[in-house]
Amino acid sequence: MIRPIASPHNPLIARLRQLSLRKDRDPLFLAEGVRLAEEALRSGCVRELVVRTPLSAPVKALVESAGDSLPVWAVEESAFRRIAETVTPQGVLAVCSAGDIRFPVPAYPELCVALNGVQDPGNVGTIIRTMDAAGLGTLYIDQATADPFASKVIRSTMGGIFRVAVRLESSLAETLVRLRSGGSLIVGGTLSGSDLFSRPPCGQKACIVIGNEGHGIAENILSLLDVKLRIPMPGGAESLNAAVSAGILIYDFLREQMHPAAR
Repeated sequence: MIRPIASPHNPLIARLRQLSLRKDRDPLFLAEGVRLAEEALRSGCVRELVVRTPLSAPVKALVESAGDSLPVWAVEESAFRRIAETVTPQGVLAVCSAGDIRFPVPAYPELCVALNGVQDPGNVGTIIRTMDAAGLGTLYIDQATADPFASKVIRSTMGGIFRVAVRLESSLAETLVRLRSGGSLIVGGTLSGSDLFSRPPCGQKACIVIGNEGHGIAENILSLLDVKLRIPMPGGAESLNAAVSAGILIYDFLREQMHPAAR
């Protein structure tokens, strides 16, 4: 049942505004737009929907597909714009619980990624999207990495946030040690590493570490790497964007998984 909210000062609007600002790492987050709301509903993590009146045809179809048990709040344009993040909102927001996402079984669970101080939300979102495309299932992040459930990150993932499990670690170093004890090779990209294109096979399990955009991988994490790799840059640039570097490394290791004889 759709429940109307007349006032833009309703406590629900204030609560959703706080979620959209993401001043802390609240377990609840917002997925804006028809496509992301559909992805969120499929993942089973939606607590409630907020829609703009009058409902467009796609939003009406989405509400009908959600069923009667899910709370749906209808607000007018002025109230909706207080909580929407996009310039031209599509008229639907899903309030989601990160802990309730039902992740599919990844195609390549033996490969994972760890982020060490990656601060740009666009980079974090693009890395999640790339992992999703490559069939990787888990992303480990440290406290210095951008909030993975901020609106810009969510949009950048193109739905990947509902298929790649993001784990916020209190100590990324301890996590990497644990992964290594489980048989994973800890690999990272550094300017002082060996040539990526001449690397030997690395086996079935690996964790790819991506460092901060400006400073790279921190020294305490760098000391834990089993393999240090350098992406060749024969052109004039001195470095690569963090998300681009992650994509190159992810797909190089994916190639080894998919076509082991090629190595």
